[in-house]
Amino acid sequence: MIYFTYLAPLRNAESELKPYSKDNKITSLFKDLTKYYVQNGASDQIEKPLTKESKNALASKLESVIQDQEWSGLIKTGEKLVNEHLEKADISNKESRIHLRLLEYKYDNIIKGVLTRKPVYNESLLIGPNIGKQKYFDVSQNGLGENNLIYASTVLGDLKNRREEKIEHYYALLIEEPEAHLHPQKQNTFFNYLNNLKNLGVQVFITSHSPTITAKSDPDNLLILQKQNNKISSFTIKNSDLNQENKNYLRKFLDVTKSQLFFQMEQY
Repeated sequence: MIYFTYLAPLRNAESELKPYSKDNKITSLFKDLTKYYVQNGASDQIEKPLTKESKNALASKLESVIQDQEWSGLIKTGEKLVNEHLEKADISNKESRIHLRLLEYKYDNIIKGVLTRKPVYNESLLIGPNIGKQKYFDVSQNGLGENNLIYASTVLGDLKNRREEKIEHYYALLIEEPEAHLHPQKQNTFFNYLNNLKNLGVQVFITSHSPTITAKSDPDNLLILQKQNNKISSFTIKNSDLNQENKNYLRKFLDVTKSQLFFQMEQY
């Protein structure tokens, strides 16, 4: 009934966006889809259900293309090169052999190999098809901040799909240090977007040391944790003695520089 996704502070976004990685979020996204859209003409799209049967049908289409004589011959050639040495290297009459084949074309296996790339330029630009320019950046060519945004957006896409399909009843996103490797302007943009997720029905918990993010937050949503005398204490503006007029003034007063007071203040 409860579903949450946790984004750790030192997440390796590049590794977790690569095909066949253990915790690939792209794979998780495709596993939970229950429908997809196919282009029908210039502007129309057809919605199709993604059931167990349709997943098998999609996989069979791909398998029928790859299972031809050329590919079969190539795999058998590699298999023969290994077996002719394996038979001689092992104990006589042990029948040591291997069998090679391409990855089984089941839906869950296919989506593990989805490649994440970023376009270098807009495809609408009139650039010739044979021009010798790179069209896409691999995740290994992106900056750490860019990959963190792609990674977070993939998680949000998965959460949105689960929310719409009502797979569970409660959804939460837990993010540690979303400011990691992000320029302050990108911190602003990303945090503003996270603030709009309340319309999606996802509760967002953020831990941060960023005054940029603090300055953009509603003071009533802030929970300040402090360690004093080997004891963790908390302070909230919402439950403080400040009246609404005080809170409005504080909100107007705060900027990136002054919001650092939340990380320096002491309680008496």
